[in-house]
Amino acid sequence: MDHLTSREREVIELVSKGFGSKEIASALNVSARTVDSHRASIATKLGTPAVAEQTRIWLMAYDRHAKLPLRLR
Repeated sequence: MDHLTSREREVIELVSKGFGSKEIASALNVSARTVDSHRASIATKLGTPAVAEQTRIWLMAYDRHAKLPLRLR
């Protein structure tokens, strides 16, 4: 996750919470096309185009940094 930009981390966090590109764009004050560009970059950097796999990777990294089991948050 360290190789993602701060904006890409914001995007993947919102994706993992179930938000779509338009909702993310609105929340971050950018265009949906910009969000889609970030999502494409995230897919390349994480090595998978699958949103479910990207979310799994993000949650595992988040869990490691938080040092708490996911079920306790």
